[in-house]
Amino acid sequence: MRTPAQRGPIGNWLRDERLARGWTSAGAARANLERAGIRVAPSVYAEWESGTRIPSEAQLAKLQEFYGSEPGQSTPVDQSAIVAAIDRQTAMLERVLIALGGRGLDPENQAAARELELEARSRSDPALHPETDTAR
Repeated sequence: MRTPAQRGPIGNWLRDERLARGWTSAGAARANLERAGIRVAPSVYAEWESGTRIPSEAQLAKLQEFYGSEPGQSTPVDQSAIVAAIDRQTAMLERVLIALGGRGLDPENQAAARELELEARSRSDPALHPETDTAR
């Protein structure tokens, strides 16, 4: 995989535009270009994106029209899916720490695990955890 510096501004722009649309491969981007009437060989598009080849001025104009932007002016990537994945991982780790009850952790992390367990219990139904129910 080439670095952003190796891809150059056009390669980075094409990659950013592809990812912003949720297309996971250069082939998907090329297929969408073809549906819009812009024919590009699979290897050529991949080379453009990697920065090993540069589109002609005419090709670049078609790409700019298709994407509605130009190199250096990429569409921002929607990060909500990334945030949701991080939230799911955090919740899973919290459950693991609670299940371990802090065993095998250093003292600072044992305290954090106990805090997570208490917080989780406070969010759930007190009837499920009678040992924390102060009304009894």
